Amino acid sequence: PIISVHQGENLDSILIQMKEGITVQGLILDPQGQPLPNAVISIYSYITNIYRNRWSSYFSETNFPVSAVSNAEGSFQIEQFPSTGDEVIVRHDNYAPTRYKIVPPVAVEGVETEPQIHTIQMSVGGSITGTVRNKRNQPMKSVEIQSQNFPENLYRYQTFTDENGEYRFEKLPAIPFQILKALQD
Repeated sequence: PIISVHQGENLDSILIQMKEGITVQGLILDPQGQPLPNAVISIYSYITNIYRNRWSSYFSETNFPVSAVSNAEGSFQIEQFPSTGDEVIVRHDNYAPTRYKIVPPVAVEGVETEPQIHTIQMSVGGSITGTVRNKRNQPMKSVEIQSQNFPENLYRYQTFTDENGEYRFEKLPAIPFQILKALQD
């Protein structure tokens, strides 16, 4: 509900009661199905609603807020997860980021529900490669290349061309990406 406060009103009598969050438990697995320690789990709405700069069309993947990190057995737990459900983004240095939707169980008054264990399997991901050449068809080295997923702009990556004008982005999630204009130093 929206609460309106008018000039001169006493705020002491206003009580805002937030809906209680739920506890989410999960297991992160590598592509072979083995438990994956040190995976970073972030709640999607926290990324898009709280931490994203309003005046920026993107943000770096490295500044995602951390909600949990998987332990040596690949397990994680998030307290106060939005009770309406949300998505998480799981990141690990060796794999592509993975999005996973968590739908809370339907609560029935007087009936205790078993905790759900959400199993999230990572993937190696895809890659984008290319070559930058000048008008004389010569390879251009040290050119900055940027890629971002479109239209969300949730993931942004940056690299530079090598001495042969070649570049490569690896461990990309299986979603559309666009290559942004090449900038030369």
